[in-house]
Amino acid sequence: MPGESGWLFDVRPERLMAPQDALKFAAAGQVAGGCGWQYSAVASWRPHVHSVLDFLSSQRRPLQEPMRLQGEFLAAVPGGRDAWRAHVRSAARMSSG
Repeated sequence: MPGESGWLFDVRPERLMAPQDALKFAAAGQVAGGCGWQYSAVASWRPHVHSVLDFLSSQRRPLQEPMRLQGEFLAAVPGGRDAWRAHVRSAARMSSG
């Protein structure tokens, strides 16, 4: 998208970042760069940053789906949208604890 830019933050607990993942992070950075985006892998934040990220995240609407794959994706997930939401919530709880 000419004239547009973004920043992809790969945020995960430090315990989930291993030295052997360096190649994966480099590949993600290359893909982001190919889209004209910046890329950062982040292992931790200062405590006040969480509320700022929540606020910024809430401001990123309207979301775009240029490839229009959401319907196909949700149709492929056993249980559909509700099952996917439950999975995401479960994964978020596991990664934050």
